[in-house]
Amino acid sequence: MPVPIAALRRAPLFDGAGAGTLQQAAALGDAVAATRGSTIVTEGEGTAAMYLILRGQVEVVLLDVGGRDVLLASLGPGDCFGEMAVFDALPRSATVRAVEACKLVRFPKAPFLEFLRATPEVLFGLVHVLVERLRKANRHIEGLAAANVAGRVTRLLMDRCANVDGRLIVQPAPSKAGIARSVGASRETVSRVMSSLTTAGHIHSAGNWIEIVSHDLGDLPRRRRAPPKAPGRAARVAESD
Repeated sequence: MPVPIAALRRAPLFDGAGAGTLQQAAALGDAVAATRGSTIVTEGEGTAAMYLILRGQVEVVLLDVGGRDVLLASLGPGDCFGEMAVFDALPRSATVRAVEACKLVRFPKAPFLEFLRATPEVLFGLVHVLVERLRKANRHIEGLAAANVAGRVTRLLMDRCANVDGRLIVQPAPSKAGIARSVGASRETVSRVMSSLTTAGHIHSAGNWIEIVSHDLGDLPRRRRAPPKAPGRAARVAESD
């Protein structure tokens, strides 16, 4: 299946890449599909490729000592995963599952590394992706160590929001179960926190959008990609399960 060049151009990994570079990347990768609920890579398995998401959502998880999923990240169009495989020969560090039907580009490890050596603009794009991901991981660790559940929930919302015409929007809205897995709390506790934030007027909910009404929840994110389409009216935190 051919890789669409226009889709590569929209990915942060290829920011600043010229038409020739995009054509090389498209020729190097394979477009693959993942069905909803399927496992794309498994923690501990060998590494052979990096993936770029063209369409759909995935979750990156670890298994704790009790065999439960710990959600590390939710990724969508334009995001990549498995990038550490390009630089080392260690096993996969996490499991990635498709939350919905996905279209992906699979870049084989050895050819993609050679491609990076020849295209510094893409190499720096990948470095920027890795640095941004490390910053998020640091904020997440800091939040788990220093904040109560309410603080961790609001930190997560601020980390996932986008600045859309001056409004802080999270899309898609994470479920309470997903938030609980991310912040290390029970779903019941997260439900109480979300209800409290709604009652206090800090957040509002409707459909699959989150709007953070109170900027007191945190600082405005410095760099976020806006979602493809802003809601027509005030978006509100989804009450989805």
